[in-house]
Amino acid sequence: MFSSSSRVTDIVAIIICISFVGVNCSFKKKEVFIFSTSKDNWKFYDWSKITTVVQFGYTDGDLVQFAHSRNVTVSYAANFPTSILYNHTSLKLWADEQLGYIKLNNLDGVNIDFEDEINCTDVYARSSFSILMQLLRMKLKAFKPNGQLSIDVAWSPNNIDNRCYDYQTLASYADLVFVMSYDQRSQIFGDCLAGPNSAFNLMTEGIKRFVEIGIPRGKIVMGIPWYGYDYPCLNYYPIPKKCELKKVPFRGVACSDAAGTQIGYSTILKYLSNDTHYQNNVWMPLKRIWILSQDWDEDARSPYFTYEDQATQSYHQVWYDNYISLSLKYSFATSHGLAGVGCWEADSLEYSNETYSKQSTAEMWQALPRPSF
Repeated sequence: MFSSSSRVTDIVAIIICISFVGVNCSFKKKEVFIFSTSKDNWKFYDWSKITTVVQFGYTDGDLVQFAHSRNVTVSYAANFPTSILYNHTSLKLWADEQLGYIKLNNLDGVNIDFEDEINCTDVYARSSFSILMQLLRMKLKAFKPNGQLSIDVAWSPNNIDNRCYDYQTLASYADLVFVMSYDQRSQIFGDCLAGPNSAFNLMTEGIKRFVEIGIPRGKIVMGIPWYGYDYPCLNYYPIPKKCELKKVPFRGVACSDAAGTQIGYSTILKYLSNDTHYQNNVWMPLKRIWILSQDWDEDARSPYFTYEDQATQSYHQVWYDNYISLSLKYSFATSHGLAGVGCWEADSLEYSNETYSKQSTAEMWQALPRPSF
């Protein structure tokens, strides 16, 4: 299903390098960190690209066995209620439960996906979160010295969504810090308009801020989206193609991306191909949807398009990433010495046997750098 050309390129590069005496041919393995949300698709992933797979919402023994046969680290996503941060007994019990789950399912580690609010003045909760990470690290490494503890963080450490965490301390206990360089419009402070989910300029700004506060580049995995947002326009202005949103508040801010709906890359392509539309849990013909324009935002380096839903006589704007915009982000990670890249999530692609789906899915996987980058 996938081209072997990039693998051939890797091999040629290694041969060329070792042909020159005195040249340091250090090909350090980099992370390609994938979230999987469905038991149905993992067999169709391009496993030559993956170093870590995080099972989100499920655990599949067959996946674990197969991934291990490919020397891929298998983790799972874990979350916890904020309330346990105020009870150290609960912290210890929760950490013990995670270790038990790892042992039971033959896993290699855990990915902490806690995204709740912690106020900057709540010193106790901030400290407790760090203590929890310390406990998890101690328990995991005692059981499996090479076990992997990773943590998901917002696209910037600047108190995004009121998540005022002690990022330096959390990162000191984590093996990898997965920076979610998306959902950048979770709180919209300017005009309430549709905009990029993963703007290149904000992504680079966020990564640089993490480095500035002391997070080692070698721990940072740059997370990117394989999905976008479909925004219904309260008002649409053809010039300059602005989509005004209904104000939907989020954590104290009047406007947010909650005004839109997350849609996977495969669905976005179906919109653009004018083929089918997901409605009422079935695929329906797109006879009543008319694509008005397809555009590119140069500052954000993001594609977007506007369409008219003729059934409701309303306008929508969709912001997303494709293999072209993602390749620019991957190049940034490669050139800035990050630990690697990752995506949320692999099941946003279409794994059917349709020719168009196979091509678009292959493009997304092929755009990912190989672990040798």
